[in-house]
Amino acid sequence: MTVVTPAEVQMDLSLEGDKSVKSHLLQGILDLFLETLNIYNNHLGDLKKISTQLLITLFMAWSLLGVILVELLLFVESVIVFVWRLLVQLVKLMRIKDNTKVLIDETQKRHAKRERQKAQRREQER
Repeated sequence: MTVVTPAEVQMDLSLEGDKSVKSHLLQGILDLFLETLNIYNNHLGDLKKISTQLLITLFMAWSLLGVILVELLLFVESVIVFVWRLLVQLVKLMRIKDNTKVLIDETQKRHAKRERQKAQRREQER
């Protein structure tokens, strides 16, 4: 039984070995597309490096998700502000009168009238 260590593995990069070129091409394509998941390091056998890179990748993915969420919230806020300003402009164009001052004045007048009536009743009772 022979044990093959990475130092003893020799690669055949010659063009005559068609299988060797295809496997290296496939390995290169897999490394390119699976790089973000750090699956391409599995053939190295370095579990510490694989786990470290996987944790970094997961952290970066969560960070990216946070950035996307913040950008989405900013977009929603800007849409709300835009709609609010549009509604304010529409109200100004419709020339709706602000009746709050009139209502306050009427309430104060009624209150003053009641106070006068109470004062008159007190005067009549004396």
